[in-house]
Amino acid sequence: MKFRSIAALFCLFVTSLFPSARAASVGGQGVVYFTYDLGTYSSTIPWSTVNNWWYVPGRNFKTPIGLYNINPTLANSQLAAMRASGMDYIVLQFGMRDLSVCAASGACYNGFPDDWVWGETIDNSLGTMHPTHEANLRALLKRAVALGFRNVVIRFTDGAAAGWASWDEVAYQHSWNYIVKVHTITDQELAGSVTGAIYDLGGEGAADRNGMTLQYMQRLWADYTFVFGSSDTFGFSSIANADNVSRTLAAYGAARPSRYAFTAYGDVYANLTDVWNTLPASERVKPVMLIETYHNDATTAAQIALFLNQHPTFNLFAVTQWPLNRGTPCAGCDGNVSDAAVADLTTSSQLSAMAPIVAKFSQEPSNPELMSFSDINCAATTTATCTIQGNFNYWNPPTEMAYQVFVTLPGEPRKLWACLSMNASSQAGWIVRNITYLFEYFKTANCSSPVAGLKPDGTARVYVR
Repeated sequence: MKFRSIAALFCLFVTSLFPSARAASVGGQGVVYFTYDLGTYSSTIPWSTVNNWWYVPGRNFKTPIGLYNINPTLANSQLAAMRASGMDYIVLQFGMRDLSVCAASGACYNGFPDDWVWGETIDNSLGTMHPTHEANLRALLKRAVALGFRNVVIRFTDGAAAGWASWDEVAYQHSWNYIVKVHTITDQELAGSVTGAIYDLGGEGAADRNGMTLQYMQRLWADYTFVFGSSDTFGFSSIANADNVSRTLAAYGAARPSRYAFTAYGDVYANLTDVWNTLPASERVKPVMLIETYHNDATTAAQIALFLNQHPTFNLFAVTQWPLNRGTPCAGCDGNVSDAAVADLTTSSQLSAMAPIVAKFSQEPSNPELMSFSDINCAATTTATCTIQGNFNYWNPPTEMAYQVFVTLPGEPRKLWACLSMNASSQAGWIVRNITYLFEYFKTANCSSPVAGLKPDGTARVYVR
């Protein structure tokens, strides 16, 4: 989300990947964890730099990465409530800014010199994370793993290049090295768990036409894909309209991402239609995430369902809600966050209005030609456990005569589930609802071949509500 009220303060691979479980349903559901506490700020009265502001008093508007340490008990309870609501996705946002100059001058000093935050932004002037921010990120990732979230989306926003009259290599390196540091920490904390990571390199990055924005996106895309590849990112999320989608595509050149992410407000049906009409035919088959839309909103759910019913090949694999309700409470009131949406983070009913499009069974296979899953009775029953089926294909290179399939549950070591040397299927009647299961497929010489340290040839994260 581009912050209209804040703009004055800063110059600012697979076609079948993540198949839908059924028509007009979406498997991944969650929130953009933008703030966990508004302090004295209220979205129900007019915005005021004197008495109703994100930035003053210090530590008023609490972002999880910047200020989780101030009240971890509240933040942890919200994470648990998300999972109790049936959410399996969480977006952690990094509002990167070089705050060093304005902090020194006092223009963005919040009275707490060790915080290095200003409202929704966090400092990246060191080209790495400040120790408290790193500790906050590690704590949040540990909680996400312990609670069994299916995916954590790491989302960077950095509008600094819009203010560059010419290329600023020093500032770019600050941003790039910060992103590398966050990626490294995330890899460390999620290793061996059921929880995956997806990276948004620039939230709504193409929305600003000024300065060196396009050049920044092009350079970052080239550097990121050279170092990390493109399998764990949808590049830069885009506002869901023709202009922004076109300008985002221009940043990739010929090397486009394997999936996309968009933000949509107002008429979400029309927004998604714009995306469909603007994407080239070759890109329409790629998985799409709606990374921002209204909080737990029945109108939004109906608009998404209408679009998906009319475009059955559109692969919408996840929807994450921004803490914003439809409508603005008053003239001059904030249109970026809603008090009620933030308060709702502690409840277990955060998907109640989205229920018509929430899939009961969903899978996210990385290589469905090798391994995919189908529902046997999970969507049709309400029993504590239910049954799914794994469908496996056998490839027989000369030195790889078998394949092993392992399963991992949250907090448990992976266990061998099957070892076969033929095309086969196997049913799992022990699936528990609201738990993420990670299945890994390894091509091996035989059933006793060790797989420790090997990269799986296929993975699938399966989730049943």
